[in-house]
This record gives sequence, structure tokens and C-alpha cells, in this order.
Amino acid sequence: MILSNIEIQRALDEGRLIITPDPQPRDPGQPNCPYDTTAVDLHLGTSLSIPQVGSFNYDLRKKGPFPKFLSRNCDHVEISGNGYVLEPGKFVLGITHERIGLPLVAGHQLAGRIEGKSSVARRGLLVHLLLQPSTPVGMVP
Repeated sequence: MILSNIEIQRALDEGRLIITPDPQPRDPGQPNCPYDTTAVDLHLGTSLSIPQVGSFNYDLRKKGPFPKFLSRNCDHVEISGNGYVLEPGKFVLGITHERIGLPLVAGHQLAGRIEGKSSVARRGLLVHLLLQPSTPVGMVP
């Protein structure tokens, strides 16, 4: 079942869903409300990882620390108030400003899905989810 915006807000109030910082305003009638009928808009954070130029090999069959491998082979940039110019044909990795938690609460297990917006994807911004092994159970970075 997909939760409505009202059910999403109820899950936040009951602690079955955690979004930090709490998305505001909650009233869909207010300007810049992050709640849609069945979703909450998340924001791009200020940290970007830019893969370094070169040949890298990582065996996806092994259960090694892929985030550490990725971190070692990327340059890290903070987005300033002027924004970031994404050059044509370039690839960068970003994270959300918000952190999402899906606590295991007896009788109330939730699952989440993060998807990009088609209006933004048409401009070249795609969304993919990567969990970090050091993340506590039920938390998504």
C-alpha cells in the first residue's frame, strides 16, 4: 500500500517514519510544501562526489565495502551558494539533505522508495539509492 500525504504525516508523528530535518510546511496549500498526494520531496545536499579519471575495477560479486572504494576514487566537493555547474557528459554523485529512517515498530513495518522526478530527469538528473554499510538498521542516508 502506498501512503497518502496524510498517512505519511501520521507515520512521522507516530515515529514509524523519520525524516530529518522534518519536512515543512505540512499544509499542501502552502507555498513550497514538500508533500505531494503520495510522496515527500527531498532536497539535494551540499556534498558531491566526482569520480576521478582513470581505470578502476571493483568486483561486485564480493561483499566488500563499496562505499569506501567509491570514496577513495572520488574527489569531494561542497556546493557553494553559487550552485554547481554540471558540465555536459560529466557524472557526479550527490546525497539528499534529509536522512530517512524506517524504524522496525511491531505491527507497523514500512518500506520506502526513492524516485527521481521526471521534470528533473529530463534535465539530466537521475536518482539512485546507495545504502552505506555503517548505517544503522532501518536508516537510509
